Amino acid sequence: MEKLFEDQVESLYKIQKDLGLNGGTLYSYTNGKTRIRDMSCGTLLLLAIYHDMNMQDLYMKILKYNKKR
Repeated sequence: MEKLFEDQVESLYKIQKDLGLNGGTLYSYTNGKTRIRDMSCGTLLLLAIYHDMNMQDLYMKILKYNKKR
């Protein structure tokens, strides 16, 4: 399963569907087509609300996970 951050439990497909995001939005970040640093604040806010996390904490988790890969 492709992930944005280490302890993500839902699939990217499910998250995108639940949030009403365009089909390839999150996949473009995981496969490197779009840099994480270019993620819109709106997308990050939706993800933070979805995961019940602080935006900054989530963003740092995403950056940390992607540096390891």
